[in-house]
Amino acid sequence: MPKLGEIPPEVQIGNGESVTLTFDTVSDIGLIHGERGTRYAFPVRLSDGRAAVLKGGKRLLSAIQEAVGTRQGNLTLKVTARGNAGSLDRTYHCETVG
Repeated sequence: MPKLGEIPPEVQIGNGESVTLTFDTVSDIGLIHGERGTRYAFPVRLSDGRAAVLKGGKRLLSAIQEAVGTRQGNLTLKVTARGNAGSLDRTYHCETVG
């Protein structure tokens, strides 16, 4: 069982905000099954090197899949959220940088 300091923090992105992070395409993606459908947990590294988790539903998954395509390895992604978190108007734009 992990200790408190071993659990990476969740990345929070507000409406209109962006975050730049590193994602390793070979890392395991967590699946979180709930009453409102499946959510995905992407293990990432923040720009300062800290480990974190980016969570979201099908819209986040689709945005990341589109940006990553067939590329492999560590990719730097810029993820922008639009709309209120947890609402049906929430969308994501994801692009590779660098």
